[in-house]
Amino acid sequence: MKRLAAAVAAAALVIGLGAGFGTAPVHAQSLSGSLAQAQPNAARGAAPCGLGIARHRRGLPGLLHRAAAPAGHVKLSFSGHSTFLIETAQGVKAVTDYNDFVRPDVLPDLITMNTGHSTHSTDNVDPAIKHVLRGWNPSGLGVVRHNVREKDLRVFNLPTNIDSGYFGSSSIFVFEAAGVCIAHFGNIRHALDDDRARRMGRIDIMLVPVDRWITASFDEILFNIDKLKPRYVIPMHYNFMDRPLEFAERVKGMYKTRLNDSPSITVSRASMPVDTEILVLPLPGWSGDSPI
Repeated sequence: MKRLAAAVAAAALVIGLGAGFGTAPVHAQSLSGSLAQAQPNAARGAAPCGLGIARHRRGLPGLLHRAAAPAGHVKLSFSGHSTFLIETAQGVKAVTDYNDFVRPDVLPDLITMNTGHSTHSTDNVDPAIKHVLRGWNPSGLGVVRHNVREKDLRVFNLPTNIDSGYFGSSSIFVFEAAGVCIAHFGNIRHALDDDRARRMGRIDIMLVPVDRWITASFDEILFNIDKLKPRYVIPMHYNFMDRPLEFAERVKGMYKTRLNDSPSITVSRASMPVDTEILVLPLPGWSGDSPI
């Protein structure tokens, strides 16, 4: 009887931990439905980013360690259009949508290119760059998968816009460092399905395109925000400040909105807001009055 009681207690413990640390439930929602009532992020599970694709990581101990890792800091700097510099505590530098027109003045350790358009990619890559991750398959056959680690930075992708014709396939790239999960949505042109949301796991910062022309509509963006419930949503994919400010104006009745003083932020898990906030990073060199 003692053995049976111990087994029952152990099973209850595992079930309880699984419920507490598993991927948060995803609720189906129509794009035509109301998105004004955002659910509080405090109710969201604390699953680590990429939980859905890290199936080779067995057992609860590893999951618990990843979810409760000491909170360090990550620096995120907006270079323009959809290019960001991500810097970790161990000095790793990653650049998103590395291209010939907009790029930071550093030699990165890792670069991503979400799609093959010239403002998001280049073939002119310095051979000293260790990791070059393209979000599409240059051969045109099938999708591409990345899951790499450089010191304290992990990066993986989720294919998007599959078979989307002229504009081509692309990827969301997820960056994880110091317990902070950053998702660069690239040129996404659709709402997230449940499978992609599950595979992304917990996302703290969403970098979302707001051009409303080539990429997702505002309704699709709001759907994706509500599905993932990040701490920060940072607009991108623009060349002039009117577009992100228009987006902030559109959503300020749903979420707190703020224009940052500079194109850079340094964050930790502990320093970010509990509920979703729209944070506009100004274009480098921009100055003007904030309407938000």
